[in-house]
Amino acid sequence: MSEGHYMRLSIRCPHCGSKTVAEDHKHIDRTADMITFRCKNHMCGHVFNARLEAVRTPVSYTHLTLPTILLV
Repeated sequence: MSEGHYMRLSIRCPHCGSKTVAEDHKHIDRTADMITFRCKNHMCGHVFNARLEAVRTPVSYTHLTLPTILLV
């Protein structure tokens, strides 16, 4: 992915399986955010929260690795 381009994050609705759109997010801590999604199916309209969390660091470590952030 080239610099300046971002991947649009989405998850299927747990009720009807339709696509959703991220409407809001809240920073939880250094490794996690809470994202609010709304179902794009107007007959469903379910709103739910999902947690996005960093859980693993690839083999190549950054020079800015913090010892207090332990990702396996």
